[in-house]
Amino acid sequence: MYCTNCGNEVAEKAIACIKCGLPTRAEKKFCYNCGEGVNAMQVMCVKCGVSLSGGAASGGKKKTTAGICALLVGGLGVHKFYHGSWGWGILYILFIWTFIPAILGVIEGIVYLTMDDAAYDSKYNTEDKSAFKW
Repeated sequence: MYCTNCGNEVAEKAIACIKCGLPTRAEKKFCYNCGEGVNAMQVMCVKCGVSLSGGAASGGKKKTTAGICALLVGGLGVHKFYHGSWGWGILYILFIWTFIPAILGVIEGIVYLTMDDAAYDSKYNTEDKSAFKW
């Protein structure tokens, strides 16, 4: 039998690979970006480089939180502040009297809640720290 992570030959009854330390009986999971089979212990896909930890689980933003904030208080731009786009959040507050931010908030809330998890993570759970990221 061979280790699914490093390819090292391991004993049939071994519980972990002696070379890389990963369990030999770990269940298989798949990269949500490219579909490549990956070890359950991996944190990054070696084929496409996408994080497999799932953004929200590793301290990222959750799409349901952003969606509910956008639907309920989108006119104040709370969802923009949640995503770190403080520039857009300030603009939403400045133009709240036009009701345009409230309409945009409802639309964005629906978009967040219907967006695929992988697409949401790649768009909002990145290291981009710009004030006006859309």
